[in-house]
Amino acid sequence: CVTTCVSLSAVAAPKQMGMRVDGSFDREAMKAERKAYHDWLVSERVSAARGNGLLVQASADELSAVDDAPTQSPELVGFSQQVDAGVSFKNIKLSRLNGRAHRLDIGALEATADGGYVYSTEISSPGATGLKVQFAGFNMPTGAAMFLYTEEGQVFGPYSGRGPLGNGNFDSHTLAGDTITLQVRQTGPASERNMRDTRFRVVGLGHIRPRFMAGECGYNADCVVNNACQSDNAVSDAEKAVAHMLYRSGGGYYICSGGLIADNDESNSLPLFLTANHCISKGGEASSLENFFQFASTGCGDTSLCTASYDSLRASFPRTLGASIVSKGRAQDYTLLRLNDPAPGGSAFLG
Repeated sequence: CVTTCVSLSAVAAPKQMGMRVDGSFDREAMKAERKAYHDWLVSERVSAARGNGLLVQASADELSAVDDAPTQSPELVGFSQQVDAGVSFKNIKLSRLNGRAHRLDIGALEATADGGYVYSTEISSPGATGLKVQFAGFNMPTGAAMFLYTEEGQVFGPYSGRGPLGNGNFDSHTLAGDTITLQVRQTGPASERNMRDTRFRVVGLGHIRPRFMAGECGYNADCVVNNACQSDNAVSDAEKAVAHMLYRSGGGYYICSGGLIADNDESNSLPLFLTANHCISKGGEASSLENFFQFASTGCGDTSLCTASYDSLRASFPRTLGASIVSKGRAQDYTLLRLNDPAPGGSAFLG
């Protein structure tokens, strides 16, 4: 019942795949959910959309600006490619979708058996290690949701309503590779108003380079000790609070780190997150933030984090997307954020 079960859940309130009812994170459950979503999305992909996607070619200067950049903190790992591609169904009548696909400037749209519709398009930037899509004017009516996925099985979504930040503007999760499929599904029966209210613009594409992975071990000082090689419980708990950060600043994407901190009110678990001001100091940087939690080696001799591929590594860790600034200080070099998503199950709070 993959198609039926998943299509109904597509319009439910978004939750992180793999999260149990008690708030804990189950990596195997995440993989099973992701596979079910992927099978369903591929089964409904609009074949007429092939060859009518969005290709964004990086220049040699853009590539070298990242690949040849000096090692520093925060470290530059990608760049933003400017795009202006709007998608809207307001001029398409539902009756025109009967039995045939409708091609748009990018992608294609067709009716579904339940009286709804599905839209698909492909987005690519050759040579990328990962891609992030930048959206503006995002609006999905009730019963509609967007998903992003790869041929290899990664899936993120549903993105619904006005998007994760509630204002129509956001950077998507990062997907591995240089090609992704964007798919919108409106459950039926759909109306002409649903068609009019489905719209979004792709205003940029984050092209993430191979040093996104090299950064895991590339700038550790000699004195850094693998937490798995020591037995201090306090340090082990702190590990569960720390996240690896990826965010957009100006025309670049950077990695840095920070950690969850406890609120004064012990009755709540607000996702407050502390990082350096030299990493994030502006609201736009905070809203683009993607955090990777529970990013740790499995044993004292484990060096897999230094050599693993994106798909086998980052794809299996819980993430949060988006944040807002609560407080900051340049002289003290701190920025306190409130994450848009709850802290992943199993997290610890410092302080």
